[in-house]
This record gives sequence, C-alpha cells and structure tokens, in this order.
Amino acid sequence: MMMRKSNFPNNNSCIHIEPEYKKNISNKNNKDSFIVGIGTSAGGLDALKDFFKNMPPDNNMVFIVIHHLSPDYNSFTQDILSQITKMKIFKIQNGMPVEPGCIYLNLPKYTVTISKNRLYLKEHQSLKKPSFLINSFFKSLAEDAHKKAIGIILSGTGSDGTLGCRAIKESGGVILAQDAGTAKFNSMPNSVISAHICDFISAPKDMPEIILQYTGHPLLANERIHGTNKELKKLIELSPFTIIIIYQGKILFSNTAGLNLFQMESMESLIGKSIDELLYFNPANPNEETEIIRPDGSKIYVDITSMPFSFEEKDSQLLIIRDVTPQKIEMELRLDNEKQKKLISETLAIDELKNVFFSNLSHELRTPLNVIMSTLQLLESDTGHEKKNLTKLYGIMRQNCYRQLRLINNMIDITKIDSGFFEIKLQNHDIISVVENITLSVSDYIKNKGIELIFDTNVEEKIIACDLDSIERIILNLLSNAIKFTNPGGTIKVKIKEKQAVVLISVKDTGKGIPEEKCALIFDRFRQADKKLNKVNEGSGIGLSLVKSLVELHDGIINVKSKFGKGTEFIIEIPSKKVSEEEIVLKDEPKEYNNIEKINIEFSDIYNLR
Repeated sequence: MMMRKSNFPNNNSCIHIEPEYKKNISNKNNKDSFIVGIGTSAGGLDALKDFFKNMPPDNNMVFIVIHHLSPDYNSFTQDILSQITKMKIFKIQNGMPVEPGCIYLNLPKYTVTISKNRLYLKEHQSLKKPSFLINSFFKSLAEDAHKKAIGIILSGTGSDGTLGCRAIKESGGVILAQDAGTAKFNSMPNSVISAHICDFISAPKDMPEIILQYTGHPLLANERIHGTNKELKKLIELSPFTIIIIYQGKILFSNTAGLNLFQMESMESLIGKSIDELLYFNPANPNEETEIIRPDGSKIYVDITSMPFSFEEKDSQLLIIRDVTPQKIEMELRLDNEKQKKLISETLAIDELKNVFFSNLSHELRTPLNVIMSTLQLLESDTGHEKKNLTKLYGIMRQNCYRQLRLINNMIDITKIDSGFFEIKLQNHDIISVVENITLSVSDYIKNKGIELIFDTNVEEKIIACDLDSIERIILNLLSNAIKFTNPGGTIKVKIKEKQAVVLISVKDTGKGIPEEKCALIFDRFRQADKKLNKVNEGSGIGLSLVKSLVELHDGIINVKSKFGKGTEFIIEIPSKKVSEEEIVLKDEPKEYNNIEKINIEFSDIYNLR
C-alpha cells in the first residue's frame, strides 16, 4: 500500500510534544501582546544569543524566529537558546497558537505565516530557487498584528526582509536592525537601513531594552527616569517618539521629542502644562489614535500608548506618542488614488459605451435612409413598374420609415423619463386580456418566421392599475427581441400568473440566449448582448433600458434568466393594485398610432417578416 507523505512536520519536531504545548496554553487574550518577528541568516546565531540573553523571560511578548537554513541542515538553535533563556521554545507546527513569553523557531523547507495568532506552514515550491521566508512572514505579521508588530533584522546576506519590514512599518509597527559594527554579515540589515524604514539601529544586546521601552513594559516603567541609569536616560532622550509623564492631568516630564511634537520653545514652557491643552487623551484607553492641532495651525496624527507609572512616588501615567502623520497621509493618498483610478475607469467605460451607442445610432439612422433613397432611385429610373413591384418597393420604404420612427420615439421617451417629464396614465385594465390581445396580434408575424407561439395563464381575469400603451409597448419590445434571436423551429411562450400581491408576466424563448456575464448589463443604457451589427439583428441598445424604465414607472421590476445556447426568459412583476375612480385622469387625446402601426413600428427592425 502506498502512503501519502504529509506536507507538514510531525509533532516530534517540537521540543515540547503537541500535548505539552497545548497543555501550556493559557486563557489570556493575546490580542494586546506585541509579536516580535526576527529575521536572520548567516551569522545570526550569535546575534540571537545576545538578544535573548538580555531579554527578561517575563516580557509578555511573542518571539518568532525566521532563520534561513539549508534544507538538510540539523539546527541546534533550540538547544543553544534553551541554555540562556527561561522562555519556552517551540519548533513551529502547522496551526500552532502563539503565547506570550514563548519563542517559536521555523523549520527548514517551510514558509511560515501567521493569522489570528496561529502559525501556519507551507512547503517550498522549489528548493533550488532563492526563498524569501522573512518577507513572507513579516507581511503576514503586518496584516495580523498591525501596530503590535515588531520586526527585527539581524546578521545575514542578501536582502530578504526589506519588503516585509516595509509592510510592518506601513501597518503602524516598528523596525529594528542590527548595526554594521556587530553584524558578521551586514547585507540584510543594511538593505533595511538604506530603505529608510528603520526606527532603531543597535547591537542585538541593546535591542531588548529598546523594545521594552517602546512597549512600555513595567520592567522599565518602575525605574526612575531621573535615576543613575545614564544609558536609559540617553535612550529616552534620543528616542524619535515623544515620552511624557503626567500626574493629575499635568505634564511632569518630557523628552526633547515632546518639544518638537508640540512646537514648544523650551522645556519650562511644556512642564506643568495641562495635557488637555495639547491633545485629547483618554486614560481608560491604553492605545488610541488621535489628532493634534499645533500652534502653527498644522494638524498631525499621533498614536498614543499609555500605562500606569510610578514617578517620584506618585501614581502617574506614562505616555509614548508616535507621529503617524506620514503613514496616515500615505494611506489617505492611496485610498484617494484608488478612488481616482476607479472614477477614471468608470469614465472611460461610459465613454466607450457612448462611442458604441453613437456608432450604432449613426448606423440606425443611415441604413433606413440609404434603403429609402435606393428605392426612390429605382422608382425614378423606370416608370414601367408593375403594381406588384411598386407595392413591394413602397413596403420597403414604409418599413424603414417605421424603423426611424421607432428609434426617434425611444430616444424621446428615454430622455423624458430621465428628466422626469414622462407620465403614465394609470387606469384599471384586465391585464390578462391586454397581454393576450397584443400577443395574438403578432401571431402572424411569428408564424411567418417559422416559430411556435404559446400563450398560457392560470387566471382568466385580473384587473390591475396600468398604463395600456406602456404595457403594450413593453410586451411588443420583448416579443421583438425574442423573434430576433430565435431560429425557425423554436418556441416563444408568454405566460401570466398571479402570485400573492403581484402579477407575473413571462416572455420566454428557445433562442441563442445571453452569456452569463452579459445578463447583469442587459438593461444598461446603450448595452447590447451581441455588438455585431448585421441585417438580422438591428438595434440601438436602448430598447431594454426603456422597457425597464416603463416597468419601474408601474412600481414593478423586471429580471432576466438566460443560458447561452438554450434561450432567455424575461420576468416582469407588477403590483396587483387598482386605482379609484377619483384617481383616474381621462384625457381626450387622439391615439398617435393604431394597433397595426404599433406592431409595425416595434417590429420594424426585424427583416423578412412577410
């Protein structure tokens, strides 16, 4: 029997086997913990030792080490690190949850990603090609942890990690890189530094103190800022972030970055000032983003991390304030750029539709005129035509006059509807009789095409409020479309049924159908499912748009179902309501066209009906 090899390492690849790491999972909510991603390759082991040797085990942070390793290399990193730190160390398994105070090591041959505080493994597609393990993990870390992400690049060759660091930086996280003086191989750190995305550059042994200060960890928070720790004082003073201490709403301490942030001339003018005068700050929210209006009127965006702090035996509040204006502006510009791109794309699409429409329109206007002119030339060149031939020529001219009349009518009515000047005259009619009569009136046309026409209803009479001319126009337009695209031997079925408070009218054919991607666009102005202009299927692309507008004027809806090569069904839903006698407005308006003319006009773009 052949066994399928698993794509992921088994449980024995972890220092603590699976039941052990599951047993140690706490019920803490890890979303407030910082997640530190460490990327390294050649010369990285010594840097890792220096880093974890100086990182207190009770740090409430997650550490994930992505180390470039040869596929067949047997790493002893976990054994070495376990001798210098009390933190639990795990080799990463697929789906493993992360916990604060733990170190997770990657495995050879696998790419690591993180999602919702769980680590996932994916086997490399090719072991011969260079892999970008650090970029892949850092990008997923940026998406998962956002402002809680910390990226560290230690000794290594190449440039892996730079793109991932940029993603962390853009999501609001912080980046550290090993300095050239301590890195055995400085290509990886230098790549990040030269990209100008690095917040701190230092030796690995100093990075834990920087991170603890950045995250506001109590291990440093309880130290007196004005104490004898000169290195710590220097670190605070050189920090690019504003660090202030407030007590009862007043500022007791600030580093130099605070003067620049709040545009103060001297430390004396800042100390003792009420924090409310400078920014909105909610002590109940340890992490928030707000905006500051500075003395010169400029507005900046800042991210505030706050925590309780004991300063000079006072229960104070420590604030770490980061200016995130560049990231905010970049995000707004990116969103605005995307909106502009979408607007340009939509504008170009509309322009293209207009070009297609006017191309169709010129064709629709020119073709009937050419036919009429040609027919007149025949009549003028030979006066000896028999009556039969004259009748045929007159018929050709009449049909093309109808075609132009239909196009002009449609354009006038769609313009009236758009501008709100088109009125429907609602009266109570038997919708069954109206649809049946208009359907049967075109039965000869359809029969001449070799198409079977079926009318079906499950109710004999249904009185509803509708505009007679509009309903006739809707049905004739849908029947005209069905005839255009149904071959001889096919079927057109008109069906009416009552359903709750609506009347359903269906016009279904067995024609060529509409491609699925075109169904959503079929009612759009100037759209045609088939853009080809040919003698059989003419049209301007506004007929179905007009039908939809007329249906909606009745408070109804129209939908289409179609399968390419199988046929199409248009389904109209009209509310089953009546108007009172007082609401009916009767106007003695002469009918513009009789029924025969209406049919001739609506069917004028179908050739060879007789």
